[in-house]
Amino acid sequence: MQELKRQGIEKNTLIMIMADNGRPFPRSKTRVYDSGMKTPFIVKWDEGILRPGSISKSMVSVIDIAPTLLEIAGVKYPAEFQGRSFATLFEKPEFNFRQYVFSEHNWHDYEAHERMVRSKNFMYVLNSRPNLSNHGPADSNNSPSFTDLKDLRNKGKLSHAQNDIFIVPRPYEELYDCDKDPLQMLNVASLPEYQQELKALRATLANWRKETKDDTPENLTKDWFDRETGKSLGNDKQIRGQMPGIKAKAL
Repeated sequence: MQELKRQGIEKNTLIMIMADNGRPFPRSKTRVYDSGMKTPFIVKWDEGILRPGSISKSMVSVIDIAPTLLEIAGVKYPAEFQGRSFATLFEKPEFNFRQYVFSEHNWHDYEAHERMVRSKNFMYVLNSRPNLSNHGPADSNNSPSFTDLKDLRNKGKLSHAQNDIFIVPRPYEELYDCDKDPLQMLNVASLPEYQQELKALRATLANWRKETKDDTPENLTKDWFDRETGKSLGNDKQIRGQMPGIKAKAL
């Protein structure tokens, strides 16, 4: 900021402050829950934001950043972009920009294939590898905090929420009422009163996967690290499988 001020351009410089993922702990980083995907997002632009200090409750996705920057720079962004510009929020923070946001969890140290759609009130998760545990990445599984979790697990002292990361098999489908359950701890997919929301978000996610040419290859990349210790399984195990979307030549 000091350098921008020295150059006299700080008031017309747009600055975005954000994080790339949740905390590096189990059920956070690499997971598709809010704890893994939802991050702080602050925009500072003195000459471009109509009401500085305002808070928008609208959902935005990281894929919307590039279209936004290009639009305010006066550049037309390619039709291939999945995201779209949220520049309207700079003038109307109350505007409902997105009805849904989506996320994926593919291989990250361990075999995985999860897809998530989040509306304002609900979250739906499709897990194509329910036979695998809900551990985080290898660095968190090789940490003192994870060692403590395993020790308490072995002593039978974990809470239900803490023990969730170890449970296998896991649900193929998960649905969360984010108003009542902001931490996404109680899967309500099987409850009769939530079947309408379940079917709607299931269809929304299926349509998004079709539009983005997403698929579920049988030959996904397997684990490169031990799920209990976070230690490498050796170079002979580090073989790349097929990435989702490659067969359909997804962009």
